[in-house]
Amino acid sequence: MMSTETETADAGVVGEITRTCLLTRTRRIARIITNMYDQALRPYAVNAPQFSSCPGRATPR
Repeated sequence: MMSTETETADAGVVGEITRTCLLTRTRRIARIITNMYDQALRPYAVNAPQFSSCPGRATPR
């Protein structure tokens, strides 16, 4: 069984990584943006990955 002191130290390390790791922050931002698209596309019964692979979407020329 872990001591409270060890658990607090582990939580501190995890918090530091979460705040400073560029990869972790980038993945979190990507999830937030995907969630925004999912919410906007919900009325059309489509999610972000489905939308990005739609063959009929308009493409700039």
